[in-house]
Amino acid sequence: MKKKSIYILVIYSALGNFIDLSFFTCLPVYLLKGNSSTYAGLSFSLMSLLGMLFLPITGSLIDQGKKKRLLQGTALGLSCLFWAYSFFPREAIFVLSPLVLILLNLHGSLVKASLPLVVAPSDLLRYNALKSSLDTLAIFLAPGISLWIFSSLSFYHLLGLLGFLALVNAIVASFFPLLSGKTESKKFSLGQIKETFLSLKQDGYLLPLVFLFMALNFFIGGVEEIIYPGILLSHYQMEEKFLGFGLSCTSLGAIIAGLSLMKKSSEKNFSGAIFSYIKKNAYLMVLLGGISLLIANKAYYFLLFSLFQLLIGFFTSRVNIPLEVSFQKRVSLEEQGRFFSFLAFSSRVLVPLGILYSGFLVDQVGPGQTLMLNNLCIIILVYIFGKRRVAEGLSKS
Repeated sequence: MKKKSIYILVIYSALGNFIDLSFFTCLPVYLLKGNSSTYAGLSFSLMSLLGMLFLPITGSLIDQGKKKRLLQGTALGLSCLFWAYSFFPREAIFVLSPLVLILLNLHGSLVKASLPLVVAPSDLLRYNALKSSLDTLAIFLAPGISLWIFSSLSFYHLLGLLGFLALVNAIVASFFPLLSGKTESKKFSLGQIKETFLSLKQDGYLLPLVFLFMALNFFIGGVEEIIYPGILLSHYQMEEKFLGFGLSCTSLGAIIAGLSLMKKSSEKNFSGAIFSYIKKNAYLMVLLGGISLLIANKAYYFLLFSLFQLLIGFFTSRVNIPLEVSFQKRVSLEEQGRFFSFLAFSSRVLVPLGILYSGFLVDQVGPGQTLMLNNLCIIILVYIFGKRRVAEGLSKS
């Protein structure tokens, strides 16, 4: 029964990530049709902000303990909303899209909080690695497939497909066991959010990890959107397909790392290595930025870029998967919904701010220099937070 429940969550997560990225990829393009870039950017930002504001509340909903109903309700709600676009005028997008974003935000935190209920602590690393590999594959496929449907047919045909996939996800969730009583928490109140922050503050090991997670979102947030395009497209004058291929190597590295971690039964041996992999990633990006200032030949640089992206994807998964397992173990089951919603909220805030900051820095000093500076900041922060102290705390989790 437990293995069946695990595979249900893994499939549910992968389908949800495909839906999520497909929608986020095509919505800005749809808004841009017939409108200015400013209008499209402001509209998308406003809808994202409205969806983001409900993240703390969705965290408390997850902590109610009725995971099966939430899994089904989230998928059915998405299905209805995607199909509703066809029955309302274009202006309804400003009402429907924030609701879609709320449910998509709920989806990610819900899966993370549900997995520890059906997975033994010793197997969390293995099944998080399986989930990460399939999620990465879904994220890799989503932009190409969704944009092909969008350009060949229409935005509404894409929404119809996403509505069907969400319905399939609801059917998948119907096979998830009805878990009750074990993780029941109080009804939503502002005091619950305060308690979550207090528990973070009291945990001397968890709080530095959360700060480091937030710093990574800020300093690395603009890499794929601003810095890499600045290096490959602007500095080296390459075509967009080369950027796409290079970033595909990142996904390939992440999948390889996930598959390799599936063979492990515990994250204990990887707790201290989290910080080592963060530094390795940062050093690689510093080198990547520095090499762009030294090598003029675009072919040589692209070969190095692709190789580095393979390693970066590998190291990133070697950080993210054990880190997520550590969070699942250290945070009580009654607070995991709020905790993962808080992380999602911080990402939704810090990634756009990081893109804005990196864009400004690229204009001032250049993309290669920005990549170097941002990752030097990461290296400094790893040493500030204290590798040994946090690693010892993780090994106790």
